[in-house]
Amino acid sequence: MLCSFLLDKGTKSYYTKYDFVLRRKNMNSLKQLNQLNLLTSEINGVFHETSVRLGLSDSASIILYTLCTNEGSCQLSDIVKLSGVSKQTINSALRKLEKEEFVVLTPMDQRRKRVSLTEKGAQLAQQTVAKMIDKEKRMFDSWTEEEMEAYVRLTQRYLNDIRQAFREIV
Repeated sequence: MLCSFLLDKGTKSYYTKYDFVLRRKNMNSLKQLNQLNLLTSEINGVFHETSVRLGLSDSASIILYTLCTNEGSCQLSDIVKLSGVSKQTINSALRKLEKEEFVVLTPMDQRRKRVSLTEKGAQLAQQTVAKMIDKEKRMFDSWTEEEMEAYVRLTQRYLNDIRQAFREIV
C-alpha cells in the first residue's frame, strides 16, 4: 500500500485494540487531510478560473489584487511576501504589466522598489480584481464575527504548525 507507513502501528498480524484505535484515528486524520487539501485546491481553482475569465494570468491577478488591497501602491517585497509566489515569478509578471503600462516601478533606494498602479492599471484593476475583492468581502461580511475570528485563528495556526513541521523534515 502506498504510504502505508502512515497507517501501520505495529506488526500486521498482532493488532491490539489500541492499534486498531490508532489506525482508525490515522484514517480519519488522512481523510480530513485529503478533504482540507481538496478544499484548498478548489479555492485556488476558483481564483484561477475567475482570473482566466477576466483575462488575467494568475500572477497578474495576484499582483493587481495585492495592489488593490494596498491602495494601489506597495513595495515589491510586500507583493512577494503577501502573495506567497516566488520573487522570480512576480518580477516576470511585473515586467509584462509594466510593459503594458498597467504598473510603474519606482526605486525607493538601491535595494527597494515601489510598485504602483498607473491610471490604465487602476482601470484594469477596477474591471477585474476589484470585483473579486468586492465579492470576497461581501462573503466575509455575511459571516459572524465569531466565524471570521475562528477562521483566521485556525488558518494562522495551521500555517504556523505546518511551517514548523516541515522545517523538521530537512
